[in-house]
Amino acid sequence: MIERIVQFGSVASLTGVLTEPKSERAVLDVPPVLLINSGILHKVGSCRLYVKLARALADAGIASLRFDLSGLGDSDVRKDALPFEESAVAETQEAMDYLTRLRGWSAFQLGGLCSGADVAHMTAVVDARVVGMASIDARTHVTPAYWWHNYKLKLLKPQFWVRWVSLRVGGNGPPSLTGGPDDSTFEVPAYVRVIPPRDVLAAELRTIALRRVNMLYVFTDGLDFYNHQGQHRRAFRDVPFGDCLTESHLRGADHIITDPTLQQRAIEMHVQWARATKRARVSDVASTLAASADFG
Repeated sequence: MIERIVQFGSVASLTGVLTEPKSERAVLDVPPVLLINSGILHKVGSCRLYVKLARALADAGIASLRFDLSGLGDSDVRKDALPFEESAVAETQEAMDYLTRLRGWSAFQLGGLCSGADVAHMTAVVDARVVGMASIDARTHVTPAYWWHNYKLKLLKPQFWVRWVSLRVGGNGPPSLTGGPDDSTFEVPAYVRVIPPRDVLAAELRTIALRRVNMLYVFTDGLDFYNHQGQHRRAFRDVPFGDCLTESHLRGADHIITDPTLQQRAIEMHVQWARATKRARVSDVASTLAASADFG
């Protein structure tokens, strides 16, 4: 494995770490993976997830670039007023441009957690070079089954009904808690996500699915609008995912996957996903780009 610091970017100087397998171990028919910041965390990822994943990918013969978007980690702040939703996509595309110049790669896989998953999604919608997309706790929508899974266990517990009656008959609110995230002395930085309406998100997913992008969706128990295996696919029944979508509910994991065993399981899923994006998908992208040029 070889790791080195790289810099690129036309508006802001962006910094990343390129992790590559040694030439004799490289799997040439698998595109490199770009790992995108989650929230305000820099390129090491939560609990060093991106570092571990990059090195696991290199062990499997796959290159990766984990880089900081502008204003995060070691990357400079942009001097223009471009909104985050636009600048993050533009900078991810600049990372792909850089790797094309450096290594000649023409197709890429994107990965990220939370806001990193959002940026991967937004980039995949507009850029046909993206042939693989891995998301941890991505944006999704609830289904009727979500509500059933949310309440079924509670409804079977006598304590739930006792509490329900006491709150309504006695008029007492829930007991106050101190020392937690809602306490005024306990401040936790929060990333506020805006979930697009279901039809808008479905249309974007349809664009990605029709290009046969290899998708991995991993959901943890830290996401309050996902609670059972298969929910994402059911929420978007009208999207022709086919065999391009792998969905996994990582039970017991919190949002940033602090448990080492569960983190290792997530890494193994990502390596398996990345290796499944073979040259055939890259050829499909080349055909798509050629067709676009013909009609451009």
